[in-house]
Amino acid sequence: METRPAFPYAISRSRIPAGQGPKPCIHYNEDVGLLLLRGALPITAGNRKDKLRARGFVNIRSGAPFRTIASESDDAEFLQIVAPTGFDRYQREAGLPLESWDTPAGLLSREDID
Repeated sequence: METRPAFPYAISRSRIPAGQGPKPCIHYNEDVGLLLLRGALPITAGNRKDKLRARGFVNIRSGAPFRTIASESDDAEFLQIVAPTGFDRYQREAGLPLESWDTPAGLLSREDID
């Protein structure tokens, strides 16, 4: 018998500092939707390149490699919608909580990672 999560998707609010972004990644088990709230977010997904602007949305199917890097001039703030749930557990374990949404985003130090 298959068990289903209480919520079929997870939504998180994220920020990428200007000029930075995570390494390319692939979500093998979930689709990812990004809704840009502020800034500009160049994105490469599979063989497509695009630049999201505020209120722009992109859906990335599971198994597609993608990469996002915030524009050089502004942080990128966005909602990340992941379905099915599961990736949200990784975010809680690997993420670094901010004091408030206004806390400046910065590079992680080796001590933050260890």
